[in-house]
Order: sequence, then C-alpha cells, then structure tokens
Amino acid sequence: MNILSFISQKIKIRYFIREIPKNAMILEIGSGSMWLSKYMRNNGWSGYLGIDMIPPAEIVGDIKEWRRLGLKEESFDYIIAFEVLEHIDIIPEALALLKDKGKLLITTPYPKADKILEFFEKIKLNQRRTSAHTNLIFLKNIKNFSNYRILNILSLSQRGKFTK
Repeated sequence: MNILSFISQKIKIRYFIREIPKNAMILEIGSGSMWLSKYMRNNGWSGYLGIDMIPPAEIVGDIKEWRRLGLKEESFDYIIAFEVLEHIDIIPEALALLKDKGKLLITTPYPKADKILEFFEKIKLNQRRTSAHTNLIFLKNIKNFSNYRILNILSLSQRGKFTK
C-alpha cells in the first residue's frame, strides 16, 4: 500500500468511523479491498455491509439496483462512500437507503485538484483510480440533506458528513 493511502485510511477512521455506534446499521458503497470491513469487524461493529461492483464485497452489484439486490428503503443509520462519488452519483440511493436522521459520510477529490492527484498516482504516492472521475463535484453542491459539515483538505480532498 502506498503512503498516502495508508495515511488516508488512518485519518478516515479517526474523523468518521469512531463516531459510529457499534450497533449501527452501516452500508459502505464501494467497499473495494474491504479494509474498512476488516477494521470495523475487528473492532466491534456488527451491522456493517459492503457493496461493490466486484468481489470480495458482501453484495456484488450496482448500487443503482439496490432494490433488486435485496436492500431495504430507509434501513441504514450510516452510509459510507469513500472515494466513490467522483465515479458515480450515489446521492439518490443514499437518500433512499438512509433512515431519518441517518448520516452519509463521503470523501472525494476536490475537483480542481484532480490532475494533481492523477500525478500522485503516477509516482505511486496515491492509489490508482479504478475508473475515470466522471462525476467530480463540490460537496457543497449536494442537496436534500438537513445538515452537513464539509472539510476541504489542502484543496486536494473533500470530506463530508451529511444528515438526512
């Protein structure tokens, strides 16, 4: 694992994960290598479920087809989407799947810095992208949540906590 990805994982745990109650129902969209699943299961969270387009996710499929995949409307306390939103708009699905007062936790590149991050990938400081960044947005433009907190990290990355 490259150094920026390792540091990023540690920061995500500190900033996002520690606030989640151990008994919360959690859906991670884009679970990838399952690093978060392993961390959460090893540290006492029991309601975690990961979805991704490829294994080893618990649910393999497209979040846009959540009904067909057996997910239930308003069934999650937390939805986590780390480095997903730049690939696909998951906001409508998150709104449908979150319980009232549920939280959406997001990280995504800051749109104006995508070329810098692409350079970091080439010199192996950052993980390689799995697909094109066709949905780069500023988190401040996300609508339909009652409350939110957004951090811009060095104009490279954005972190958002949104409440339904």
